[in-house]
Amino acid sequence: MTNERAETNLPEGELWFGILGPPIVWAIQMQMNYSLVPFQCFGGSRVPMLVVSTIAFVISALAGAIAFKNWRRFGPHWPDDASGSGRALFMAALGLLVSAMFSLTIAAQAIATMMFHPCIL
Repeated sequence: MTNERAETNLPEGELWFGILGPPIVWAIQMQMNYSLVPFQCFGGSRVPMLVVSTIAFVISALAGAIAFKNWRRFGPHWPDDASGSGRALFMAALGLLVSAMFSLTIAAQAIATMMFHPCIL
């Protein structure tokens, strides 16, 4: 009965958003910035590319905050098999790691956008 109750109270959407949200946002950010390069090459501003990167970073960081909230909710200590929250704790911890990695990737790409002109061959 305890395992059933633990499984029904899992925030499935939040757990999956913590894991899948940052890579999906990064892919969208990468494609949007790639499509904005011709605009910037012909006298446009870098501002749209930086806005896209900022929004992507915020969403990725939000996914990390949600994963951290879930990690704290299920406890920072790895449970035994009888508690039933091992899967949720693993997904929350994985969401933290994925969010950190993709947030750093998005930030690195934004820094490169600020430092280098996109039309340099």
